[in-house]
Amino acid sequence: MKKKLGIIILAFSVSLILIVSLSFFSIKRVDALIDFSNKADQINFNLKKLYSLHGFVKDLDRGERGYMLTLDTAFSNGLMRTIDSLQLNMVQMKELAGDSLKLQKDLLLLRSMLALRISIIKQNIAYIDSSHSSVPSSYYYEGRKVMQDCSTKLREMESDENNFFYSAYKNERFYMQVASSTLKYLLSIFFIVTVGLFIMMLLEFRRRIGYQDELQAKITDLKQSHLELEQIAFAASHDLREPLRKIQVFTNRLLWLKKDNIDEESKNTMERINSYTSRMQELIEDLVNLTSLTKEGNDLEWVDLNKSLKSVLIDLDYKISANNAKVSSDELPKIKAYASQTHILLRCLLDNSLSYTQESRQPLIHISSEVSDGSELTEFRKIVGDKKYNVITVSDNGIGFENAYFDKMFQIFHALNSRYSSYDGKGVSLAICQRIMANHDGYIFVKNNKEQGATFRLYFPITE
Repeated sequence: MKKKLGIIILAFSVSLILIVSLSFFSIKRVDALIDFSNKADQINFNLKKLYSLHGFVKDLDRGERGYMLTLDTAFSNGLMRTIDSLQLNMVQMKELAGDSLKLQKDLLLLRSMLALRISIIKQNIAYIDSSHSSVPSSYYYEGRKVMQDCSTKLREMESDENNFFYSAYKNERFYMQVASSTLKYLLSIFFIVTVGLFIMMLLEFRRRIGYQDELQAKITDLKQSHLELEQIAFAASHDLREPLRKIQVFTNRLLWLKKDNIDEESKNTMERINSYTSRMQELIEDLVNLTSLTKEGNDLEWVDLNKSLKSVLIDLDYKISANNAKVSSDELPKIKAYASQTHILLRCLLDNSLSYTQESRQPLIHISSEVSDGSELTEFRKIVGDKKYNVITVSDNGIGFENAYFDKMFQIFHALNSRYSSYDGKGVSLAICQRIMANHDGYIFVKNNKEQGATFRLYFPITE
């Protein structure tokens, strides 16, 4: 089960890693596409401006030649407008050159060349206006050479921008193909892992349903077995009690009939028979209680332990008086419990303390309570979680017990030591106590005080 759960967790982790990887990869691809789109827009803008500058350079040449041939001011005015537009485009190109050092350097060189070309044009126009001659001057030929240099530089810049765009486009296409293939592989792996994980979870779910059905069947069988055990115990106790009652009746009748001529030994024998039959009846009653102690169908109720203890003391009044015992108690809390079972619990504990007393001193029994977080339960390897407990402590100054028999104390009919054979304990009371505490999801532990008695601690979970 744990191995399969580990495989499912591992598959889920791989699936989660793939999802994160796909998400990260997709984000990187989107960022790359956005970056490429921005670069493409920048290149297109630069090309547009370069083409526009190239057109302005040609317009300068056409306007200059037109004015030389016609001396029409329309051409000179057009030249001035072209020069203004050319200078404005150069400023925009400088602002949008970005981090490209080569483009910045080329624009600086182009700007100086265009400035020289504009200066020569203005000198040529001034020469024409002063000479009123249409014969080309040296300014014209010098300007033509500068114009050719400008055109060459513009074509070079246009070629660089186109090559850069093509290279970026080629790289982007390559990475897009690689990304597409990688994405397909990742999606395929993710799909396989997800389907495998789903199938494993489905199989595990079906297996657990089978386990649940099997567990439910076992619980049903257990309930049926317990019900049958209760019926057998009731029938056995009824069948056993009747012969015991008749033994007592006939023994008492025999004592009464022979009261005048019975010898002392026979009388003691009859009394011992009556004593053992009484003890057998009590043992049968304890067995019936043990087999019938289950979690009751009704809900837990608030039980005042002070009242329960008072009722138990009334039941044990004869035994307390016979042992000259002293029972004291602190103020006890109200707990959520089964009232009838708490009565039996307290009675069994007090009866156990009264059964194992020391003849050399007066029996003392004290019942106290406290609230605990259950941290001391870790000594007994109990995992209690974040709970609070009402702890009821029953301590006595009896004979105690030997630590070697600690694990056997709550086993039914298990003698702790041969030295206890002279005491009237029946070996069932502590088993009943443990069953009752289990019914309340609580714990019972005992500590030995080395010939100074025993201390029983009952842990009842505190519920709202």
